[in-house]
Amino acid sequence: ALNTTEKLSAYIAAKLSDAVEEKALLLCLDAHLHLLHCETISAGTAQSTILDTHRIVECAIRMRCSRIVLAHNHPQGKACFSDADLFATQQLRRVLDSMQIQLLDHIVLGKSGETISMRQVMGWSEI
Repeated sequence: ALNTTEKLSAYIAAKLSDAVEEKALLLCLDAHLHLLHCETISAGTAQSTILDTHRIVECAIRMRCSRIVLAHNHPQGKACFSDADLFATQQLRRVLDSMQIQLLDHIVLGKSGETISMRQVMGWSEI
């Protein structure tokens, strides 16, 4: 089970550490936090990528998951959230809440392997 920020971060680092462009991942989890599916939902440039709400919702419904985690990397920089990241994640969280799908976290992986958790930064409830 991916039931801690540390386990999620390690999984995400393994998936994104060799990427040279920004990528966004969607992890679909069941009620017990077991991984059902991991999908790259976008790949961008070395500096940016897009969080496509429609694609995220479609995948979550297709996988019949009750919880999701978003992740993206900054292959050229530090693990930090931009204002756009915060806004898009909060908007997505509202959409998912209305569908009874819980957005557990949004994790960013930096160039040197460090991660940051939006759940921890924003004070969301524990996983």
